[in-house]
Amino acid sequence: MVANQWLVAEEVAADGLPTVLSARNYWKFHKRQEPKSAENETPSVPNKGTLLPSVLPVLPKNHKNDSSSTELGKSAPAPWPQDWLWLKEFILKQSWGLPIERFLDFAWWDAVSYSCGGLSLPFIETEFAKIRRWIMDNKKREPTPKGYRKFVAGWLERAHEKERRFKHG
Repeated sequence: MVANQWLVAEEVAADGLPTVLSARNYWKFHKRQEPKSAENETPSVPNKGTLLPSVLPVLPKNHKNDSSSTELGKSAPAPWPQDWLWLKEFILKQSWGLPIERFLDFAWWDAVSYSCGGLSLPFIETEFAKIRRWIMDNKKREPTPKGYRKFVAGWLERAHEKERRFKHG
């Protein structure tokens, strides 16, 4: 089994024989199926071999139809700083089918700016014109409203990388 690489020798004795063996991807192929229990019950003692704590917390369920529940991890949108208002105004001027409400999140733009090495109005204007032209030419491949942010972020990151690589020559 060692020759077939099913087992890997982690420690070897002085005579060359393995003393400690481990199996590659053991947990990938030897998973225990958790017992099915009622929705609100929490197991008091986990099964042997699991990494669960002794007492599991009961978290509230968020229903999409319930307007009083808030999504976990979601907070109020970050306010736009004064030196970034040009970007907000640019987004609000876009009227070619861009889901504008998805792009009015400053925290997202801050992350995109960091991954692109900074944003400027000429860069954004040029790239949004290219994005609009590409979508007009490839109507069947237009991103969904939920996928637009990922599409734009990827586009801007690739454009920044292309500009960075081929800037001088």
